Amino acid sequence: MRKSMLLAMLLLAVSAVPAFAGIEGVAGAKFDAPNLVRFNQDWTLGVEASKDLYNILPNDNSAWFEDDKGYSGYVKITYTGTWFGNK
Repeated sequence: MRKSMLLAMLLLAVSAVPAFAGIEGVAGAKFDAPNLVRFNQDWTLGVEASKDLYNILPNDNSAWFEDDKGYSGYVKITYTGTWFGNK
């Protein structure tokens, strides 16, 4: 029973892996400042910003640098406490 369950899990994992014909990737930079404003011991307000710098696209003959695309920014609230268990 245990071997058949392990085999079924292995087959499921292998069948879930997609096959890609090319390589796709993005490299970039990220700025993260999660604790700019502290409301109390567990809650803070912060920001995060990122920029994609270098892309490799599948089925394309060139890798390219971006200068006007790929920006993202977030205002975020961070909770550092615990929900379950002892502190």
